[in-house]
Amino acid sequence: EGEEFISTVAARLLGTDDLILEERLDRLDKVHRLIQSRGEEELPDGRIATRYRFAHALYQLYGDLVSKRRALLHRQAGEQLVEHYGDQVPRIATQLAMHFERGRDFPRAIEYLTQMGDNAITLYASAEAERHYSHALGLVEKLPLEEQPQRYLNLYEKRGRANLALTRLQPSLDDFTRMLELARASAAAGPECAALNALANTFFYSHRLAEMGACAEEAMCVAQRAGDERARVEAMVLLAMRRNGSGELAEAKLLYDEAITAARHLNHQPALVRGLVYRGVVHFFQTEYERAEALVREALQLASELRDGFTLLQSRFFLGLILGNQGRMSEALETLREALEMARRNGDRIILARVPNGIGWIYRELGDLDQAIAYDRESVEIARQHQIFEAEANSLINLGHDYTGRHEGEKTLSAFREAEKIFNRDE
Repeated sequence: EGEEFISTVAARLLGTDDLILEERLDRLDKVHRLIQSRGEEELPDGRIATRYRFAHALYQLYGDLVSKRRALLHRQAGEQLVEHYGDQVPRIATQLAMHFERGRDFPRAIEYLTQMGDNAITLYASAEAERHYSHALGLVEKLPLEEQPQRYLNLYEKRGRANLALTRLQPSLDDFTRMLELARASAAAGPECAALNALANTFFYSHRLAEMGACAEEAMCVAQRAGDERARVEAMVLLAMRRNGSGELAEAKLLYDEAITAARHLNHQPALVRGLVYRGVVHFFQTEYERAEALVREALQLASELRDGFTLLQSRFFLGLILGNQGRMSEALETLREALEMARRNGDRIILARVPNGIGWIYRELGDLDQAIAYDRESVEIARQHQIFEAEANSLINLGHDYTGRHEGEKTLSAFREAEKIFNRDE
């Protein structure tokens, strides 16, 4: 069972009565000090059990069991815990994944490893989620061939989203590409649309707008053929983002407005939250700050409800900029600092590279050039480290502006020339 164990499970594994076992364990605790009682607890199925802990790891005799016996006991322990916890098994997904993997029940091991990943996602722990999904993927090859494609589809999608949240863009693209290949091989229109839309979204953050547009257009066609309105709305939002990214704001606005209306009608929240953020960004670009704030705040609330850490961070970043442009500097700084701390915890390198630049801009507006330069330099360093060229160029421009305010002309020219190199390379 592990370093800690409960009496009811141990009794079942030993084929003995709970009461008899607890009396024997009590002697091991009080007389021999081999184990320690951690007290009684009521399990979700109403059973009362005592939890114990080995006084020292050396007292465990796990290695003395032959492999077949270990596998059998692990399966039995897992089954007993599932019986005890019922619909609350997500609470003990870690234990169950260990028991079923060591018990060579690989379908259930994959199920609980996936649950561990999902639990981590709800806590915005994307790196931990990625590890669990990768572990599960490594077990899929142990399943019968006919069971593998669906498991791979599900796990590549989940790991791709975790990688995107960590802004590991190439690994994310690799996962979604594998997902697309599997979907096409099985002629499954729904997963094919999901993979194409996920690829388009990742291409957007990779600044590969041509490939983004091609994937979104194809997703739109597949969704229309399949009559999948939700996938069609997702593709419409992505096509709007494509227009947005290339500066075609009039066309982007029409697509966003149509997609937001349709997403509200369908109650399709993932498409709605993305549409709200970037429709708010268009308002922001056009200095319509009150409208921008309303939409981005709605997106922020919805992303929080969906436990969508990636969109939550984007919303918080843009909200900070919107508040700053309204002259609400204290609120802007608080919002951007919250975004910065969350980006550090979550490993979102895109936001991590951009937020200090936003904070630097606020300090410049407040006349504190020393703080402004410090934050802009931080953004440049992070952006260079992770090759986020847009954020690097933007930070260099702001840094040049700051140096101008300090009458440091040579440093200004150096910063602007570095930014110009990035733009020339990006063309």
